[in-house]
Amino acid sequence: MDYAGRALTLRRAAPEPGRVTAPLWLAPDHSIFSWGRVGESVPGPVLIDTGGVGLGAVLSTAQATAGRVVPDYAAPESDLGVTCYPCTAEVALGQVRRGVPGVVGPFTSTDGFGFNATGTLSHEFFKPSSITFDFRAMTVTVPGRP
Repeated sequence: MDYAGRALTLRRAAPEPGRVTAPLWLAPDHSIFSWGRVGESVPGPVLIDTGGVGLGAVLSTAQATAGRVVPDYAAPESDLGVTCYPCTAEVALGQVRRGVPGVVGPFTSTDGFGFNATGTLSHEFFKPSSITFDFRAMTVTVPGRP
């Protein structure tokens, strides 16, 4: 998915110099997870949701607290059908780190999977670049350096 070039390219996997690869896992029904972190949280699974336009991180209150991400409680907004609060979060996928806009609220997107995610990475994290999902090798590759 080439966000910067606004293109979707389907091809066989090939080595990509200068890019960082992280593991990829699928959870029911169509959820994609990789290894990352939010704020100062311990590294762990992060949900990859490429479709949250305007959002780079979507966090439950518990995830924000664990990552020491401070929402702006003075500026409530409505996103994803609930009242939530804007934040800026330093997030990582593998070793690629970026500061992104996000929201904190009563989100429970990873309930029922049998593990806790550190948060959800979304559109604004991926927007300045391209991302490669290799479903044979079960890896996700993004441009960047540790």
